[in-house]
Formats: sequence, structure tokens, C-alpha cells
Amino acid sequence: MDLSYYNSYAEVDLVAVRENYRKVKQHIGSAQDIIPVIKGNAYGMGTVEIATTVIRDCGAKIIASAQPYESIKIRKAGFDKVTLFIMSCPPVHTFPYVVEYDLQITVFNVEAVRALFAAAKAAGKTASVQIKIETGLNRIGVKPGEPLAQLLAAIREAGNITVDGVFTHFSQAVDYEDPFTYEQYAVFEKAVAQLRAAGIEPKYIHCQNTGASVWFKKAEELCNYVRNAGLFLGYSSMSDYSNPLALREPFTWRAFISNIHEIVPGETLGYDRYFKPEKPTMVATISAGYGDGLLRANAMKFGPVMVGETKTRYLGTCMDQTFVDVTGIDCKLGDEVTIFGWTPGGKLLSIFDIEQHSGESYVYPLTSVNDRVLRIYKK
Repeated sequence: MDLSYYNSYAEVDLVAVRENYRKVKQHIGSAQDIIPVIKGNAYGMGTVEIATTVIRDCGAKIIASAQPYESIKIRKAGFDKVTLFIMSCPPVHTFPYVVEYDLQITVFNVEAVRALFAAAKAAGKTASVQIKIETGLNRIGVKPGEPLAQLLAAIREAGNITVDGVFTHFSQAVDYEDPFTYEQYAVFEKAVAQLRAAGIEPKYIHCQNTGASVWFKKAEELCNYVRNAGLFLGYSSMSDYSNPLALREPFTWRAFISNIHEIVPGETLGYDRYFKPEKPTMVATISAGYGDGLLRANAMKFGPVMVGETKTRYLGTCMDQTFVDVTGIDCKLGDEVTIFGWTPGGKLLSIFDIEQHSGESYVYPLTSVNDRVLRIYKK
């Protein structure tokens, strides 16, 4: 394995991604399909690499992203026929690029519709949109009734915008049978009925995010797609940490031991003399820190890390290097340390172990791994 000049490396198991995607497809059944969401550098695993896998190997016909930057990166990778959908309404200065690259954006207010109309008219094109319905997350969206009616009127007036989808986003679907999810769904049903009464039959109707894709089967009555990022990648984000689809975590990050030494009571370790040993302690310094994306909250709370096949704890972190307790562990300079994912011997340090210890969403440590970390793809 050629690690070139990198201090640490991340292994992305594309075999696992393909199998996880297949399991999600099997779980949702033939009445629905998947809109894979590729955002945040595909949860750290690589936008183009994950997009290529789900399009070429899994048959995805539509990819959702969060920003034009991500969608355009996929388009420029040679995927001319795939629908690229942006799940937000980006700033209006991006609209000429949205039109140029045939991206589908989210709309929920009249002002955006008018700006998109102008950009499409200037390019001599028709723009495609999906309407985001506000059902309770209160981030972006339009409410059913008069606000939605005004939005539809603006779209009709524009004349060069087609409504190809409608969706909403659940707030608490990580909890099985969450009652607020049912309340949100009822609002969404009203919005879809209003669109149909206005003569619009969207191609894409979706409300199930990662959590809801696991359990909210009622949506099959209305929705022809589920939409998730974590689930198809291999992360079931249920609040009870269950993994009902038996998904395999595909992302592993490893660094190397660069120093081993003992500290004793009376000595201190790190900036601000953070760690003060109460007994003789063997400390390994490893070759990655929060400047690479290592989750500082986990390391500073003495969170879990794997040295070889042995679970131990952090003793603190710096921007480029991190301290690990190796007391009683047989290790040497150059040995691999697993920050999360699978050890060389096949033990899993789950990203959810890190979530539970740090109090940070599992998405945070995944998306934080930056370009100082080499990506190696298992195909």
C-alpha cells in the first residue's frame, strides 16, 4: 500500500457501499427507489467516487446534494444524463450556473422563482425545480394553503420553470414511531394534494430521510422515493443505535505512532498541561490531529481509539498530533492506530461509539476528515 507523503489514511470500502445500497433497496421494496444524498464530500468519503459507485454500480438515476459546488463536481465527472438535485435554494448568484449545468434546485419562495426565471430566460432554457414543503423542521420550505398557492402562481407566471418534485424533511425520525413524524406527514399529504389539484403531478415525491427510511412505511402510500445519505452509505442513525438492516460501516481512518514515552505523577501532557497522570502512564503520540479532522471533543474527553486490536483512550489532542494511552499495550513506533472504523484484524470502532462518547453527531467526525488524509478505495 503506497501511502505517499501522507501522515494518515482513510480506507473507503466501496464493496460495502454497494452492498449497503442493495440492502436499502431490498428493505424499501419495489414501490420506491432511492435518491442517494451525496453531500459533505459524501460524508468524507469522496463526492465523485461515491457518486460514480451509486450511478454505475447501483443504478441511481438521480443524485441529491446540498450545494451547486457538489452537483457541478459530479456533472463535470462526466455524468451528463443523471438528474442532479440540490436540496436547498442556493444564493441567487449561483443561478446562472444552476441553469448552465442543468441542475434541479429547491424553491419555496416567490423571490427565488423570479430570479430563476431571469437566469433561465437569459440562457434560453427551462429550469427544473422541486418544492420544499414546511411541515415542522422550520428550516426552509413553504406551507400548504395560501403560501403554496402564491408560489405555484409565480411558477405558472414564469412559464420556463417545471415542477418535477415535492418533498419535506422530518425532524425526529431517528425515533421509531415518533408521533411528530406522523404529524409532519399529514401536513405533507395536504401539500401534495394541493399540487395535484393545481394540475401538477411531480415525478419525485419524497419525505423519508435516513431514519424514516428504516421504519416509516406509511409513506409508501404517497411517496415513490426515499432520500438518504447515511443509510445507503452504511450508517443507520436510529436513536437507540440499532442496525436493523445489518449495514457495514465503510469508512476507516488510521494514523501511525510517532513517539512512545512514559510520564509520571508530577509531569503534565499537552497544551495548558491538560493531562496530569495519577500513576505512571505510557503515552503514544500519533500522526494526526484536529487539523486533519480528528474530533477534538472526543479526544479531550478521553474517548475511544484502537491501538492495533486493543481499545484504549485518548489523553488529548493538538492540531497535528494526538496523545493516546498505551499503558500495558504492546506497541512500537510505526504501528497503526485506528481513529474510527475497522482495525487491521477486523475489529470495529464504530463511529457511533465516538458519537456516544463525544456528544457530537456521527456525521461530524465523518465530514471533518479533510484532504490532509489520503483516501484509499477498496473496489
